[in-house]
Amino acid sequence: MEDHNQDKAKHEHDQAAAQTKKPGKGPIIALVIVIILAIVAVGGTWYYMNNNAKNDKKALDEQIQQLQKQVDDLKKQGATKTNKPTATTKTVDEVIAQIVKDVPAKNYAGLSDYMADTIKVVIAASEYQPSVTKAQAIVDMEYLNGGVSPWDFDPTAAELNSYKTGDYKTYLNSAGIFGVASNGYFVAFTLNGSNQISQIFMAVNVELIN
Repeated sequence: MEDHNQDKAKHEHDQAAAQTKKPGKGPIIALVIVIILAIVAVGGTWYYMNNNAKNDKKALDEQIQQLQKQVDDLKKQGATKTNKPTATTKTVDEVIAQIVKDVPAKNYAGLSDYMADTIKVVIAASEYQPSVTKAQAIVDMEYLNGGVSPWDFDPTAAELNSYKTGDYKTYLNSAGIFGVASNGYFVAFTLNGSNQISQIFMAVNVELIN
């Protein structure tokens, strides 16, 4: 009987020891919590980085828009400045005064600043009527070297009418400055919208165009 009781007591002791050794639920819960926290941390990091990337892109887009606006404004300012008359634009009276001074003096280079970049030069009774550079126009004006001073740059109304309605009216109708040398050499200048010499018409004798 005593042996039976001892065996029973031993059996109960072994069961208690076994239950004591069995792992509890605490570590499993802790592991689950760690995993959840890790997932949350990764998700939070991704959200933070994604949000920052969106903010950075928005800021970059705004900078690009601002820079583009500045470029557009500068282009508009440049176009406005280009279209405005420069301070060196000559008046018609200034151009006439220079012509009246330089043609009799045969100082054709003095008219360079009063010329357009491209000038049509026409010589009466010839096939010469090209569009040339300032430098070439100055050379071509040496055709007037045979003119004898004084020159008359104040034609009468009748003379103007004959110039503008004669055989060379195609060239002279738009001209506004006419000069005739004492020995008959003739020159007429046409100005463009910027008061620059854009055409020079020359004749060895005014009788050719009447």
